[in-house]
Order: sequence, then C-alpha cells, then structure tokens
Amino acid sequence: PAAPAITTTTLAAATMGKEYRQQITATGGTPITWSYSGTLPDGMTLAANTGILSGTPTQEGSFRFAVKATNSTGFSTRQMTLVVAGSEYTVTKGANSEWTQGGDKGIEFSGSGKGTFTVKVDGAAVAAGKYTASADGSTVTLKPEYLDTLAAGSHTVTLVYGDGSAKAKFTIKAKDKTVAPTVSSQPASASVNADSSATFTVTASGTTPLLCQWQVDKNDGSGWTDISGAVNASYTVEKVTAEQNGWKYRCVIKNAAGSVESNAATLTVKEAIGDVKKNDDTKDTAASGGLGRILLITGIIVAVLALGAGLYFYFRRRSASRYTEDDTAWRK
Repeated sequence: PAAPAITTTTLAAATMGKEYRQQITATGGTPITWSYSGTLPDGMTLAANTGILSGTPTQEGSFRFAVKATNSTGFSTRQMTLVVAGSEYTVTKGANSEWTQGGDKGIEFSGSGKGTFTVKVDGAAVAAGKYTASADGSTVTLKPEYLDTLAAGSHTVTLVYGDGSAKAKFTIKAKDKTVAPTVSSQPASASVNADSSATFTVTASGTTPLLCQWQVDKNDGSGWTDISGAVNASYTVEKVTAEQNGWKYRCVIKNAAGSVESNAATLTVKEAIGDVKKNDDTKDTAASGGLGRILLITGIIVAVLALGAGLYFYFRRRSASRYTEDDTAWRK
C-alpha cells in the first residue's frame, strides 16, 4: 500500500468550554495510526485509530503540535495549530481558596454563568455529591470530604456551561502530619538490694525523632530534676544505696508536636543480706540454759552453742577480705 499523506492543512478554531470535534484526514493504505507530539489544550485528545481531534478545551491560547500518520509502508507528518478562544464566563474564588487537609469548610467559587453546568477539577468531572451549588448555578462549593482526596498543591476548578466555561485555581495545603508523643508502656517501680542496680524503661509512640529525658525526685523538696546524660528509653541506677530508698523516677518524651510525662516509678532499696557494719568494739555477752542461737555483735559474729548444761563460745573475726579463726578462742 501507499504511504500515508496528511491532507488536512488547517484546524477550525475552538472555544474554551465548548465541545470541539474535527477529523484529520490522510491518503494512503489503511489502517493508519495517528499520533502527535507537542501540546494540545487541556481537555483535548487525538484518537489514534481515527485521527479525530476532539474534546472540550479548558484553556485558551494558541497550541502548536505535529500530527503523524503511520501505516505499514511509511508515515507522514504535518505541523498544525489550534487556536482556542476565551470564554465569556468567569469564575471567582471565595475568600477560602486555600484549604488545609483535614479542614471542615469547603472552597466556594462564584461563576458568571447561569443554569446547568458541570464541575471539573484538573480536567476530571466531579460527581454531584462532592459539591453543592446554588439553585441558579452561580455559586459552587467543593465539599471538605472531596478536597481531602486531592494531593497538596495547586489545582484548577472549571465550571462548564452549555456554551462555554470558566476556570480558577485553588490551593490545597498539606496537613501537618506531626503526631505528639504518647506513652504506650510506663516504667515499673523497682525493689532491689543495696549495692545492686535498678533499671527503668519507657515506651512511647509519636512522630520521630522522640527525645527522652529522665528525671528524679529525691523527696527533698526540690521536685523533679533532670538526670544528666539520661536520654535513652531505659535508665539504670548503678550501685543503689539506702539513701535512694523511696526516690522516684520518670521520663519526659518530646517531639515537634509536644511532650508527655511518664508515670513515676519508685525505687525501693532493701538492706543487703549479711551486711555487717565494721566496728572494733566488742562486748561480752552472757547466755544461759539450753538455747542455741547466732548473735550479730558489732564487728564480731558470735556463735553460741549450747551443749548440755555448758555453754561454748566460738569467735570468728571479719577482716577486709575473709573471716579468720582464732583457735585459742574456745572457752567454757
């Protein structure tokens, strides 16, 4: 078959908001596939299998593009220009033409046209349930639930009347996605022996980064004070002392949206098992009867063994490193 040759040389003018249709023709063998490069006005398309240029333009101006007709033998191209005249209608934005995602008020537009019309946003028709309109069609309000489906950025609304259309731009602002922190797992109170360690842990949710700061209340009237360097989700008190008994610990979690305090956890310090205070003073102790017991005396552990009618005393002294026995310490 012969290669195609485009025979259409000019295009009829279009009017913004009015339906447009024109067949672009070519000679040569069929089937012919049509395509274009360049820019068509918004709302216009070129059918690949028929070469029909159609649609309802939503912007005015002069649009230049190249049409290409292709068959199994070859192809043909032609530069074309489509002029779209402006509409006699206008659309005016209301005072709330900027909308933030999650808002509760829609965006209102006022159109100069009357009667039946179609609402489009970014070239796509908007279903009737997603906007409200006055009885005469002079005002249109896009509903919040519809606006919430649009991405943040600039958008174009078009009111298409029977013989023309008008458009206006509006802006949707992205909602602040920062979520304030909340405590999902509170630190638990701890009961430990003196000279051991106690760990407190908190779990929180919210927009990161989350900043932690542990605080302590020493029950001395100074209230809560920050613990230097305690900025992780867990805080460990090393080698606790009896002085820390009853101290309270909590964590303050912050991010850009706010802060939250955890519940207070109480530290209970128990006396260490077998802890004996060192004192070089000794005291005589008397015991009678058949009673056997172990007495802790300052600096000395005295084992009192009652055997029959007699009493035997066994002395063991505590040194810095170990207990030593004094073989001569037996007496009756």
